[in-house]
Amino acid sequence: EMAQLWSDRLEFLAPRNENPRWSELNAVFGQSRLARRNPIGDESTLRAATGEKLRAFYDRWYRPERMILVIAGDIAPREAGPMIRRTFASLAARGAPPGIPPEDFSAPAPESSSSIFVQPVPTEPAMQVALCAVEREPGPDTTGQRRRMLIRQIALEMLRRRLDRLAEAPDAPFTSAETRLSHFVPGQDLVLLRADSPPAQWPKALAALDTQARQACEYGFTAAEFQRATAEQNLQAAIESRQTGNKSSAELARSLAFAVAR
Repeated sequence: EMAQLWSDRLEFLAPRNENPRWSELNAVFGQSRLARRNPIGDESTLRAATGEKLRAFYDRWYRPERMILVIAGDIAPREAGPMIRRTFASLAARGAPPGIPPEDFSAPAPESSSSIFVQPVPTEPAMQVALCAVEREPGPDTTGQRRRMLIRQIALEMLRRRLDRLAEAPDAPFTSAETRLSHFVPGQDLVLLRADSPPAQWPKALAALDTQARQACEYGFTAAEFQRATAEQNLQAAIESRQTGNKSSAELARSLAFAVAR
């Protein structure tokens, strides 16, 4: 079941379920356009927007040749073609297609292969610390690549459990911790270790994250840790496999559109 689920995910890539943390990304990609130009915009750009500018932007980029059409649901494939032609035959581009200078759309480059991030937690008197390792996304999505991702995911899960046990100790430097694989930066893979700590304890929390990561890299994990992590992966895969038939047509369409766009 687990192998089948991961094979299915090669075709059905669900939308990412975590919004970008811009303050964190700014610390990692500080000199790149990703850090300087939040896609949401800032107050000055929003105030400068006009109906004419928005219409020109739409006509320039929202064009038939740049669109992805997905049909998912109870329909025979032979019926799809005529339906598409009836619905979209009148759709036409307005104006000349835009030129795309490659240098303007290159993948953002991190300032280094590893970064440290410290910031106050907005909702409570605490600090969030993070270690981030960045590497270039290793090419097309393949079964072999999915296997490497699964191995890394299991390793991060074992490391997270170690951090959880450390957080339960009476003298723990942090109150909670997480490990995260993050893919929302084009062309880059981010591996994150995060922890929340009392304000005065953040240097110790950062040192503890670093120590645990180094020990895992140097000495690996025990057989018992591995067996527990893989058992949980198998259980989660079985649950998701049973739920596959419950996906709505809209969910399947979104997943397919996301996979094609990626």
